[in-house]
Parts: sequence; structure tokens; C-alpha cells
Amino acid sequence: MAPAFCSRPGSWGIRCPRAFPAGYSCRRSSAASRRLAPRSFSSGIAERAGAELARRIPGLRVGGTHAGSPSPAEDEAIRERIRAAAPHVLLVAYGMPAQERWIARNRAELPSVRLAIGVGGVFDQLVGRVRLPPALIHAVGFEWLWRLAFEPRRWRRQRVLPLFAALVVRQRVFGR
Repeated sequence: MAPAFCSRPGSWGIRCPRAFPAGYSCRRSSAASRRLAPRSFSSGIAERAGAELARRIPGLRVGGTHAGSPSPAEDEAIRERIRAAAPHVLLVAYGMPAQERWIARNRAELPSVRLAIGVGGVFDQLVGRVRLPPALIHAVGFEWLWRLAFEPRRWRRQRVLPLFAALVVRQRVFGR
């Protein structure tokens, strides 16, 4: 949302399962008979998300689902499981910033993986563990506020968002 508000092209990322299941990467993977491997921190969520993606996208091959930890101590064991599954697309749902750090540490060690994406809470929404925001909330980019309303324990993690919003507005108004 910030790049668009500042009138600059930018990377948007996946904001919600409304965009994700119909997403380009999964559909391309399905058409090219590529394998997808969901990873999650919560037990059972990656498996359920993989099954839901396979149901929504005919022909998508899902394998190597795993619930693990973003801890560096577990990296080698997780990499071995991923190598055995040989996915082309790896979806990592460890939450921000753990998933980005995990991908940065491990991506070079996974030769079959062509695309690794940190998907945050998308799996939780995909399997129905967390409610989806209404279309209007999604359209204006306030999914974070929606999640905060239904998961108040997240307030500590999200308390910097008003500051970020103020910095974006300052950038737009003053150009610095």
C-alpha cells in the first residue's frame, strides 16, 4: 500500500488469501506440473493449507508440507526434508520477520526451489483458523487493523504501524 500511496512502483506481496489461491505462482506451478511445499510454524496448518490449495487449484502438486521452527538449530533437518520433497515453490509461514530470515539463510542450500515466498498469516486464513476481512477492509489495505481487532494480543507487534503510516504520509507530502 505504501508504494502506491507514494506514487512509486513497488513490490506488493501477498496481502490475503483472496489474492493468494488465485495467485500467479500457484497457477503457473500447476500448469507446469511443478511441486509446491508449504512450511508453517503451527502443527497441522501447513498440511491443511496444502490440501486446500490442491483443492482450489486442480493439477497443483503439493508435497513436503511441514510444521517446524524458524530456529537456526533446526535448519539442516528442515533443509533435508525440503530436498527430499524437491519442490519448485516453497511457501514459508513463520511470520514476519522470521520467515524472511529463514529464507535468506536457507534459500541457497535448496537447489530445486525456484521461488521461496514468505506468506505470513495467509495459511491461517486459508484454512479458516483466522477470519478473512471484508472486501472493503482488504481493498483499502487495513488487514492489519482487522487482525488486531480479532487478535488483540498482536498489539505489541503492530504498535509501530501508526508511526510507519505517518512516515509514509510525510514522504508523500514533503518528498522526504
